[in-house]
Amino acid sequence: MTEAQQRKKANKELATISQKYHKTLPISEISQILSKNGFDSAVMEGIYCGHTGKVYEQVGKKTWIIFTWYKMPSGNFEINVYVS
Repeated sequence: MTEAQQRKKANKELATISQKYHKTLPISEISQILSKNGFDSAVMEGIYCGHTGKVYEQVGKKTWIIFTWYKMPSGNFEINVYVS
């Protein structure tokens, strides 16, 4: 499978995470999807703090993950995550 095909498959799975609100940041879910699709999930190991934030890290030879979050007044997180 080419890296482009891996990205397409991973993005389909990551899109389901981005389509709902979360009580906490779904770091382990994102890591599992990356790993399952042949990408480096170790980049998701870190400290995520603040009401808003953005991560832009390389996960493959030609692939980067973009992960943003916003904590709403309700306490839930709205996220957007994809590889490109």
